[in-house]
Amino acid sequence: MEQFKNLIDPKLLKRFAEGIKRFEEISNDGFVKLASYGWYVDADISLGYITGLMEKAINENRSKIIEEAVYCHQNGKYYASSTLFLSEADGICSGLLFKNRKNKEALKQYIAQKKGANFFSILMIAIENTNTIDSFYSKTNLDDSKLNRHGVMHGLDMDFGREINSFKAFSLLVFVSDFIDRL
Repeated sequence: MEQFKNLIDPKLLKRFAEGIKRFEEISNDGFVKLASYGWYVDADISLGYITGLMEKAINENRSKIIEEAVYCHQNGKYYASSTLFLSEADGICSGLLFKNRKNKEALKQYIAQKKGANFFSILMIAIENTNTIDSFYSKTNLDDSKLNRHGVMHGLDMDFGREINSFKAFSLLVFVSDFIDRL
């Protein structure tokens, strides 16, 4: 047994122990809450994924809003779906996602606090830097294929209601859900 001890990274062992502890802390309430929503787990689901599902169920997740956004998208209501997807993505990041250059440091700190030395840290570059979606709004700097959160949420851009923009907003929501919410 001693010969295998050095093969496993101590950080990984610590993270595994923390995951087991968190699972044990919420499992009684979590499984009941999941069942109340009609969800049950199977033996092939990872412990981390089950814990994440239970946490979302306990915390009353964003599913109603996202379901409505998907409904709007499917029915061609791209103004509504884009706006809802953008607001939920920002909510997952505690309101820190869409900040200008000077305020991106708060988002970087939030991500660092959640992820530690996570494997996905390289992916965070996509949102830790200012991009078209969170840059200063100027209609002259945008063409029809660019989406700007400030312009959308503050009523400055009146022409963003396209399927491609709804997909882009959904893409951002999925990104932060997969790589921020689960950290």
